Amino acid sequence: MQLKTSYQYIPVTNLQQALKWYSEHLGFKLAVEDPICLELRSESGVRVFLI
Repeated sequence: MQLKTSYQYIPVTNLQQALKWYSEHLGFKLAVEDPICLELRSESGVRVFLI
């Protein structure tokens, strides 16, 4: 099963550490950077917002 599109808001304590983890372990790439949140996207279109 492959997700086509989705998004989730995930609270984290450190945006940069979370970005590194999601990139290395799950293959997400940074799409949008904001002072209070990061939007990550997978190749299949799944969107994750780290806040």
